[in-house]
Amino acid sequence: KQSGLQGGKQSGLQGGRIEVVYQLTALERNEKLALRVDLDRDRPEIDTVTAIWKGADFQEREVYDLMGVVFVGHPNLRRILTPENWEGFPLRKDYVIPD
Repeated sequence: KQSGLQGGKQSGLQGGRIEVVYQLTALERNEKLALRVDLDRDRPEIDTVTAIWKGADFQEREVYDLMGVVFVGHPNLRRILTPENWEGFPLRKDYVIPD
């Protein structure tokens, strides 16, 4: 089995949304599945999948760090690419680069 996680697609809907996409592959059956979850942009939260897929640990942390999606129940949800004191989420469309 392989799995992947993407976060960061922001829809152009009024008020905006953040989409998290789980991409799953069953190699032995040559099957693929994409699960798309639409989250409230002002409070993007979803349960962690790390209990099922250990490999999601770093992917969820990356999406949290760059997009601000909170993975509820994640065992170590903290920034992974930016410093701990970084303000904001650099891949959001409304992110303003600090002076």
